Amino acid sequence: MVKSTQKFVKDNEKGILMATNLIMPVAAPVVGLALKAAGKTKRPPSRWVVFVKEFAAKHDMKYADALKAAAKDWKASKGK
Repeated sequence: MVKSTQKFVKDNEKGILMATNLIMPVAAPVVGLALKAAGKTKRPPSRWVVFVKEFAAKHDMKYADALKAAAKDWKASKGK
């Protein structure tokens, strides 16, 4: 069972992470553990994702609402 699970995870790594994060974010840590068992590691969040999460917390907004609102601050901080 373990070898078949490791093979499945190894063959479907990107699809599993994307589906898990979209459908059931609560299970993301479990997927990270499964990937680690298969010899893979989960990437840390991008700087943009971290920025949006901090922006949402600072302005008491939902993450989805902060995505658009944070764009101006992000561009200003990058000098664009």
